[in-house]
Amino acid sequence: MRGISKRVLCPLFFYCVLLIVSFNKASGQAAIYSTVLASGNSNTSLTVVCEGSSMQLLLVVHYTGFNYVSATYNNNASNDIGNIASGNDHISMFMFSAVSGGKQTVKLSVVGTGTYYTELFALKNVSSTNSISITTTSTSGTNASVSVSGESKDLLIGGIFDLSCGVTSISGATSQEKIASFTSPYAGEDDYVSASSSSKFSWSFSSSTSYTAWAVKISGTIALPISLLDFDTQYVPDRSIVDINWTTATEIDNSYFTIEKTTDGINYTTVATVAGAGNSDHVLNYSTVDESPWGGTSYYRLKQTDYDGNYTYSGTMIVNVPLHYAVNIFPNPASDHTVVQYNSDSPAPLIVEIFNAQGMLVSSYDFATVQTGDNRFTINTASLSQGAYIMRLTSGTTTTSHKFIKQ
Repeated sequence: MRGISKRVLCPLFFYCVLLIVSFNKASGQAAIYSTVLASGNSNTSLTVVCEGSSMQLLLVVHYTGFNYVSATYNNNASNDIGNIASGNDHISMFMFSAVSGGKQTVKLSVVGTGTYYTELFALKNVSSTNSISITTTSTSGTNASVSVSGESKDLLIGGIFDLSCGVTSISGATSQEKIASFTSPYAGEDDYVSASSSSKFSWSFSSSTSYTAWAVKISGTIALPISLLDFDTQYVPDRSIVDINWTTATEIDNSYFTIEKTTDGINYTTVATVAGAGNSDHVLNYSTVDESPWGGTSYYRLKQTDYDGNYTYSGTMIVNVPLHYAVNIFPNPASDHTVVQYNSDSPAPLIVEIFNAQGMLVSSYDFATVQTGDNRFTINTASLSQGAYIMRLTSGTTTTSHKFIKQ
């Protein structure tokens, strides 16, 4: 079995730490898809990538000095789910539901003077009726702990304010992720944990001074339609096709797959449709081909559709195909018009510019609707003076020039 291709598109930001934490894809366990980190003292925007079903966003803001902080997503205010304080340091948490796929941005606003450190979590497989519980404790001693009741599909996000309170143990967890410790405007450390069974998450700390610990439990009980192990696309030059392969570990009520491609990330074209297995608990390999790939850079994705019509998308794969297109201009010489016969291997828009013998631009045309294969565009030449002209054609990053005569 091939490993997951490293060519899956993943936009990187200079302040971004991307965590793919998949605790149990087949059972639909709540998981962190990605998280973005930022710090500062003024308003900011944080952008994460969201993929899969039932996405939610959780914004955790550690701050000091400000009168208050607030957050919006798609110009809608968030559900403020809790606040924690330890001396002059504060944590505010905001939740956004029904998040769309792709890049999503949350705006953080601050009032007053201060500094903050913030984390934006993109959470997947969170049920629409998710329960969020917050447990905090503030105590002193050498052996204190904070516990949250959890079940096998729950996710725990939490941490401590004081870096001197080292995390000595975490019980009731199958997997743990930890980001780098932070020191300004406070010290601390955050951790993400998954429950192993119906039990309690218990974090134990050692400290000789007073501190505050915080924890947020998020439930997720969605059964995903498929567990996708691999999705891969390869251009085969000697056959001029794109070979497409994918592998599933499990399938639940899976009706069919659709392969889609795009050049701009917005407008997608169907390449092929492949029937799913319905229900399966063992590894299945699928394959198909794109017999008419577009020239240049294209992006492929896998769409999975359930029996009930619900669907999910895979990540996006890049395919680069050498450009090969032909141009013919007739009649040449031209009188009142000429025709550009343009055989294209992609639907990218075509720009036609006409320059006179002195190199001056005298007219231009922008053809947005281009089909793969043969195209014919009429160019009005009635207003041009007699003489030689250069017609320049631009498609994407490729430019060609052709001479024609106006008689």
